[in-house]
Amino acid sequence: MNRHAGSAADVVVVGGGSCGSVLAARLAQDPARSVTLIEAGASYLEKWDWPSSIRDAYRMPADPGSRWVQTFATELSPGRSAALVRGRVVGGSGAINGCYFVRALPSDFAELSRIAGSPLWSYDSVLPYFRASESDRDFDGPVHGGGGPMPVQRTRPADLTRVSSEFRAVAIERGFADVADLNDSTGDGVGLVPLNVDDGVRVNAAMAYLRRRPSNLTVLAGAAAHRVVFDRGTVIGVEIAAGVATRVLPAQTVVLAAGAIGSAELLLRSGVGPADDIRRAGIPVVCDRPGVGASFADHPETAVPYRYTATGAPQLDAVAVQVALHHGALEIRAYTHPLSHLIPGAGAEPYLGVALMRPESRGRMWLDERGGLRIEHRYLTEGSDRSGLRDGMRLAADLLDGLKERGVIEEHRAVGDDGFVAAHLGTAQHLTGTCSMGPASDPNAVVDERCWVHGVSGLGIADLSIVPVPLSRGPHATAIMLAERAAVLFATPIRG
Repeated sequence: MNRHAGSAADVVVVGGGSCGSVLAARLAQDPARSVTLIEAGASYLEKWDWPSSIRDAYRMPADPGSRWVQTFATELSPGRSAALVRGRVVGGSGAINGCYFVRALPSDFAELSRIAGSPLWSYDSVLPYFRASESDRDFDGPVHGGGGPMPVQRTRPADLTRVSSEFRAVAIERGFADVADLNDSTGDGVGLVPLNVDDGVRVNAAMAYLRRRPSNLTVLAGAAAHRVVFDRGTVIGVEIAAGVATRVLPAQTVVLAAGAIGSAELLLRSGVGPADDIRRAGIPVVCDRPGVGASFADHPETAVPYRYTATGAPQLDAVAVQVALHHGALEIRAYTHPLSHLIPGAGAEPYLGVALMRPESRGRMWLDERGGLRIEHRYLTEGSDRSGLRDGMRLAADLLDGLKERGVIEEHRAVGDDGFVAAHLGTAQHLTGTCSMGPASDPNAVVDERCWVHGVSGLGIADLSIVPVPLSRGPHATAIMLAERAAVLFATPIRG
């Protein structure tokens, strides 16, 4: 291994995804601070430099064979395996996803603030950072921003696919509220999904925040982080590999922004986590933090297939989801096309997605004796989750019956029992809580309310891994807000 003898950066951010792009850009706004952003995948600058498959908001280059992804194996439930796909390019998973940009609810932040034991993460505290991140093309007022990097807009009613339009009408007919703005909502209802789309382009965080790079910001693309390097519990750098060369990149401060899987894995490989598990993997223990990877949340999603009528099939390209219905802990997604139209090699049947947004079941990730990463979602281990998805099936069946009455679909296969749920179980891939926030007195807490890792010096985390609760909405908008918030917390002082 060749050790790098250069001067240490003030801050090294590991992971150039949604959070890392935002964090690096915001920290580099101080010209006196040197920032290095490490990304395992490729990097691009101008919008039109990006590959067309990433720019295209109507496609998702998220198949396991895509050059823009990294794939992890998981067991969703006993005997049901799945591939988790994460973005491997600047912009991260936000560069390959469905452009859904709905904020988490105020109640989510009330719970996060309570667990953290701090008002820093209350809804009132985070709202300015939601506003700073966005330029909403449809709404203004006190809850929206108009000058932020991320464009936000909704599909015009006239441009909805027939399924989306009729799904919305059926939901309203069934008594659900017609929600004008899902990013200013606290309850149930159906509404147009906010999207990070500009003129048909999927605008990811790197595209929005890293287009202009000041001289004090260095982006190292094609560099995979192996571990954080410590000297007696204090960060001194990051071991990276670029091609066949391996070196240590010196750093005064390291912030992990590699996502809920990547950041937890890096901690474990760096010797921070459950001591017994780390030792079994043959890694020296730096800090015993039992909560690393011990109890993560994700959104189980069940597919409810149906068949179009001759006139019901969509004729135009569209983003994956234009309209969503929220009912308690359930989100019903009216996908605009069969996934095969959006993702190469995906299923060819159109379907409604029924997602449980506040599940009680928790998963686990760890390193096995050979040092391999193991992930188990442990979906449906709690009875409340099984009953919640059964309720979702019944609601989906009622909505699909309405679509059938309107001549949009011919038939559907929604059955509200555990067997159907288990057979059609999937995942929304919205992991949170692998490195949860909480006070040092909580053995399961990994970071404090200012995002510094307990028990070591100079190491922070700024991504969804620190969120200790499942979010009531999809995570992309909240991830970008989190990085905006964390940048301010890390900036003064920069070293924990």
